Amino acid sequence: MKNLMNKEFYATTKEEKILCTKIEQMNNSNEIRKLANDLENQLKNEAQIFSYRIKKSYSALRTYRLANYIKAEQLHDLLGFLVVVDKKSEITKIEDKIKKYFSNEKIKTYNLLNEVESNSKKYKILDENIKDSQYNELIFNDINTWLKIPSGLDKLLPPFSYNILLEKKFIDIDTKVSIEIRIQTKEDFITTEAYYYTIHKNDEIKLNIKIPLLCMCFKILRRMSYIVFEEDEYIKSKYKSEIDKIKNENIEFIEENREYLEKVFSEHNYLVNCYKNNLPIYDFKRI
Repeated sequence: MKNLMNKEFYATTKEEKILCTKIEQMNNSNEIRKLANDLENQLKNEAQIFSYRIKKSYSALRTYRLANYIKAEQLHDLLGFLVVVDKKSEITKIEDKIKKYFSNEKIKTYNLLNEVESNSKKYKILDENIKDSQYNELIFNDINTWLKIPSGLDKLLPPFSYNILLEKKFIDIDTKVSIEIRIQTKEDFITTEAYYYTIHKNDEIKLNIKIPLLCMCFKILRRMSYIVFEEDEYIKSKYKSEIDKIKNENIEFIEENREYLEKVFSEHNYLVNCYKNNLPIYDFKRI
């Protein structure tokens, strides 16, 4: 999927320059490469996909500004790891290994796997005057109506994942590096990737459309992913009924945004095909 995120972000303030300098140091860090190799060796027997990335400068600046941060250190995911497992029951085993590996660091964990048990939300177009500076607050507030967000979480994290956050000092970097480790099942990985670039990182979509689109896609895509890998026909039919309910209650909204939704569902089909046929998915490598 084409990345439609705005890349025209350049450091203009002292804190932004500190942020970009830190990212440059991270890209040149042998210690980070060693950490990634060691962690992959620790997890490869349980993981289906293991990947890591250092956040691009333009992406870091975009997040920094949209979230209204005032200090470079507030950005929590400069170094990000993704671990994909086959089943939800395997997440705990991965979590235990990661905690053991980082036993000397202070770790925070967030379970973002659970949906709120409520009726389908009635989607409404939000105020046309929404400003980009409200992005983080508005999306986070809306996600709270769909997911059981743990109390105390003050940053927007990708939904449907088990997240581990920590800070670590590396010898060849001036300051501590914030690390986010996301653990997902194959279903939740496909769900997240299907809307990630089509909607979440698509800066061509206005906020008043993006937020309700995201929340609709969370639940529909997740059930589509479950259906693909589910063998029990009764459970499959249950997911199909839930999808139909969401769609039927929001016929007008879906029709008005059919173009966006078709791209999302097409991306989902592509990802499912890649996963089932063991094909590369973007830059994520199979174990």
